[in-house]
Amino acid sequence: MKQAPRGYSYASPHFHKIGALIDSMTAGEIDRGRIHMPPGHAKTETVTWRLPTYWWKEVDPKAKILVTCFNQTYARELGWQIREYAKEH
Repeated sequence: MKQAPRGYSYASPHFHKIGALIDSMTAGEIDRGRIHMPPGHAKTETVTWRLPTYWWKEVDPKAKILVTCFNQTYARELGWQIREYAKEH
């Protein structure tokens, strides 16, 4: 497995994979990605809350970001959490 890109220090091996995907997206090498991991692997916090906020501030403030979930109720909750996180940061 490659080292964490651009000086990031990830705690677990799955963070290397998430980080590599995020780095590929921000570098423009790929335009979308999917992550399939069991619950409790920091997918929601890392990718669903933090990545859109970073993307809007640093990459493209007018980007349209699609977050999908297993049901509409959870999707609405995540949408609210993303907006709140973006407002705070």
